[in-house]
Amino acid sequence: MKQKIIFFLLCDCISYTILSFIMFILSFFPSLVMSGSHQVYMSFFIVTTFIAFLITLTYCFEFSSFWLECLTLLTEIFLVVYGIGGGIFHWFEWEWVYLIEVAFICVVVFFITYILMYYHGQYIARKINQRIEDENHENY
Repeated sequence: MKQKIIFFLLCDCISYTILSFIMFILSFFPSLVMSGSHQVYMSFFIVTTFIAFLITLTYCFEFSSFWLECLTLLTEIFLVVYGIGGGIFHWFEWEWVYLIEVAFICVVVFFITYILMYYHGQYIARKINQRIEDENHENY
C-alpha cells in the first residue's frame, strides 16, 4: 500500500509539474492557450490528481503488452481531460483544432511522466539490489 501511495504522489507531482511547465512555455503564444490564473492552475492540479489516481488503480491490473498499457492509460487521460478539463473547467472550445492541441499536450505530458517514472523505478531497483548485494557480501 505504501508503494502505491508513493507512486500516486510521484505521478501526480511529475505530471502537474510537466503540464504547468508546458503551459508556461505555451503562454508566450497567447493565441495557443488560455491565460494562466490561479484557478486554472488549481484545475490543472485537480485533473492531474484524478488522472494519477486512475493510473494508480490501472496498475493493479496486468497488461499483455506495453502498447496496450499505453493505450489504456492514454484513453483514461483523454477521458478525464476532455470530460473534466473541457466539460467542467472549460479549458478549451470544442473545435477540432483545440481537441488536437489538447491531445498533443496530453501525449507529451504522458510520455515524459512515463519515462521519468520508469527511470525512478530503475533507480530504486538499483539501490535495493545494491543493498542486497552489500548484505550478502557482509554475511560471507
